[in-house]
Amino acid sequence: MKLSIANLLAAAAWIILPLGYVAPKGEAALLTVLAVAALGLLWRQGRFRWHRGSALCWSAAAIGTVVLASPLWSVAPYRSLAAAGLFLGTGLAAAVLVRAASSLNDAEARWLERMVLVAVSASILLLGAEYVSGGPLTSLVARFKGVRLDPSDNVLAGLANGASVAALLAWPLLAAWRRRAGASAAVLAFAAVMGILWFGTADTTPLAFATGGLVAATVLAAPRIARGAALVAVTVMMLGMPLLPGALPDPQVDDPLMSQLSNSGLHRLVIWRNTAERIAERPLLGYGFDSSRELYGPQSKQEYRLSGRQWAIRSEPIPLHPHNAVLQIWLEMGALGAFAFLAFLVVLVRRIFDGATDPAARAAAMGMLGSALVIGNLSYGAWQSWWLGSLAMGAVMMLAIARASDPVGR
Repeated sequence: MKLSIANLLAAAAWIILPLGYVAPKGEAALLTVLAVAALGLLWRQGRFRWHRGSALCWSAAAIGTVVLASPLWSVAPYRSLAAAGLFLGTGLAAAVLVRAASSLNDAEARWLERMVLVAVSASILLLGAEYVSGGPLTSLVARFKGVRLDPSDNVLAGLANGASVAALLAWPLLAAWRRRAGASAAVLAFAAVMGILWFGTADTTPLAFATGGLVAATVLAAPRIARGAALVAVTVMMLGMPLLPGALPDPQVDDPLMSQLSNSGLHRLVIWRNTAERIAERPLLGYGFDSSRELYGPQSKQEYRLSGRQWAIRSEPIPLHPHNAVLQIWLEMGALGAFAFLAFLVVLVRRIFDGATDPAARAAAMGMLGSALVIGNLSYGAWQSWWLGSLAMGAVMMLAIARASDPVGR
């Protein structure tokens, strides 16, 4: 089979989710390999042309500029510089693959759509089979890695990262089902994915996917209202997030509402309150890119008694990162970084609504964005390479599906 951009992305569609299940950190390496291969193919086929002056490119460049400049004021300049290099490298790899997906012609895009439909469906069904059967393949992989499993270990917890990737890749899948088999098939597929994610060990993933579903349904039902609401929502999120922890009840005070939250949920609130306090100390520029883990060390651990619990959790005020992407942006790059990311999100939302001619593709893209923002603001460190790689691959697959459903311009 002749190697082409379409074949390359089709192979990626088969690899992304299984890799997320067994070795999620490999998503960053996969992104890099695909980008290098795609760059070579684009160059060889004469498709290597950049669209200059795009508002999305300029807003992404603004983020890169702030990230690259942050070591100048960072509390850990060498760490910030190294992390900035990795971040910018991931961004460039993502840009190459976006360009590659944009270069697909009509026949290539439609063939890739079929491959995505089959590959992602099979991969999500595999996740469901692991959940239902207790994770035999996950246990086998763990033993292959040399991990000793005790009878009390929940092996399904190891699928949490992969399930997050599935919550992203499900959106191009739903768009493909909608175009290939109609709205009823897409609704059934959504329900099936939701049911599979519900079996997982993490509460965030089904919540994120359900939120994405609400966003997508709103975009389909009232696109003009949804467009304005989305722009308002990302603005309030980016500018108002540092105020949220102080507006919520204190997670260390006994409160009927707070006591209903999980231990991890209450601990998140403690971390967010501590983060908001540090943001207030350096609100303009923050402490430097990826410097969160340098603010406290093991000697800073203290006990936090959580609402309704008779015991205390011992932790640093901010362990590794704030577990909230927007708070991490404010903490590390201050208002300067927050406005740069806000500009990118505003341009992205406008691009989705103005650029996607197919209503289903538009709704799926916004659903993916909604799911990604929920996961990013509740779970992982914002700059973890595997998470950034997963976001990039999800966006590339979504763009490819949108190309397949777009009759304009080919």
